[in-house]
Formats: sequence, structure tokens, C-alpha cells
Amino acid sequence: MYSSFSKYFAEMIGTLMLVLIGCGSAIIAGHEIGPLGIALTFGFTLMALTYVLGPISGGHINPAITLGLAFRKRFDVKLIIPYIFFQLVGSIIGGYLLYIIATGQTGFVADVFGANGYGEHSPSHYNPISCAVTDISITALLVFVTLSSISSGFAKGFGGLAIGVTFIGIYLFSIPITNGSANFARSIGTAAFANKWAVEQLGFFALTSLGGAVLGSFFHYLIYSNEK
Repeated sequence: MYSSFSKYFAEMIGTLMLVLIGCGSAIIAGHEIGPLGIALTFGFTLMALTYVLGPISGGHINPAITLGLAFRKRFDVKLIIPYIFFQLVGSIIGGYLLYIIATGQTGFVADVFGANGYGEHSPSHYNPISCAVTDISITALLVFVTLSSISSGFAKGFGGLAIGVTFIGIYLFSIPITNGSANFARSIGTAAFANKWAVEQLGFFALTSLGGAVLGSFFHYLIYSNEK
């Protein structure tokens, strides 16, 4: 058994690396690799972290996953707050490290800084309703896949692959709409170092993340309610 400290530290480091590498691919290399490259970077990074950290903390790296697991009684509710706290701390540290790296280039301005946005701050200017439906849907899908991957009958050892591939699809779909989220920790990690509007819109993505966690766990309940 791993200690509580090991679990919390694993969640912090995992979220830190997802923000640093995933968001870094968009902020630093996005003009070269495009949306496909960004989505692949996020997906492969999450896949690797899931396999590496899964045995320690469960490899949540996402408040919505923590909540979804708790809703389906696959996670101790007493650990919800510390898990989410360390996820958010890790995301902010990851965002700060990315900020240090990015501002090392002459002329770099931390404007959007990969932050999630809706309305005029959506990459393709989608309205709040479109952005809300998008983020709730993709978060629900990620939560549902994650819960399914630990359900009886799922092919052992393929959970990380399923989650990583799902994340790639999620980002290919949602980058033009919200800049890709499905993870409130990822949202706060970049918003903290972007323009003021990004922080002002964080509440929106906190609510869509919660909505996605509820919806994804509900879908899992409907399908796996008779699971032994």
C-alpha cells in the first residue's frame, strides 16, 4: 500500500506534467504541430501518466475523474478534497513552469496562453451554450470511459490505452470550440497566467466539469448497474 502522501504527490506531479507537456505543446509548438499534434501530445501524455501513476493514486489527474469515481463508490469520499487540492496545485505549478519557459523567447506575450474560453474568447467564437454542451459532453465521455476501464469484464491492462485514445478524440473535437478542457485542473493551470478574462471564465468550466462528472457517472450507472 502506498501512503497518502505518495498518492497526493502522484496526483500533483501527474497534473503538473499534463499541463506542462500538453498545454506546452499548444503554446510553444502549436503553430508547428497543429491541432492533431496537440491532441496526440495530450492523449499520449495522459496515457503514460495513467499507466505510471495508476498503481499509486489511481491516476485521476482530473477533478472530474475523482468526483466521478466517488459518485460510483469507486473512491473514498474522504479523499476527494485532498486529491482535488493537489491536482489544482500541480496544475498551477505546471502552468508557472510553462510560463517561465515560454517567456524565455523574446517578444512572447502571455495573452491567451492556452486558456479555455467561451464567447469572444472561444478560438472560433462559439457561444456559451455551445461551449457548455461541448465541455460537459467530453468530460462525461472521459469519466464514463475511465469508470468503464476499471469495471469487471474490461480487458486488463488496456485502461490507460482507452483513456489516452479518448483524450485524443476529445481534443481533436474541442480545440476549436473551447481550446480543449474536460479537466478543470488543466483549465486553471493556464488561466492563472493568461489575461484577466481567463480567470473570470473559470467558474464556467468548473460547473461544466462538475456537470460532466455527474453525467458520465450516471451513464456508467445505467449501463453497469448490474455489475457484480
